Amino acid sequence: EIPETGRPFPPSGWSTHPVLTLEEAYRVAVRDSHIPPPPFPPRRAVLMEQLTAIQEQVRRLEKNCTDVEQEVCSIVEGALRSLMTEGERRVDFLLGDQLEIQRQLEEIEHIEIAFDVVTADSSPEEYLESWLSQ
Repeated sequence: EIPETGRPFPPSGWSTHPVLTLEEAYRVAVRDSHIPPPPFPPRRAVLMEQLTAIQEQVRRLEKNCTDVEQEVCSIVEGALRSLMTEGERRVDFLLGDQLEIQRQLEEIEHIEIAFDVVTADSSPEEYLESWLSQ
């Protein structure tokens, strides 16, 4: 019989090769073409080494950032303590000045009151005499 294509079917004895699985056929084709298999395992190892190196760099960088942050915080805390101490010292100094000024104002007020009392109760001659006797 001749099919519609015009060519006769090959006799059943012509097929002499064994039936291969797709995987076996691929390996045979690669072997026969002298093309080496893809270098995935070595490339994978290189990529894994690079990934490990990057992860280690990230870990070291994060640790360095943490260490620097702690050091900066320590320096800032020390500076703030010094600032607070110096600020308190200056406030104490100003409070001392304030107390001295208040004392002097009260002293002037007492002198004025005493002067008013003395001048109200005595004549100018008596006042001058009492002032010179002190």
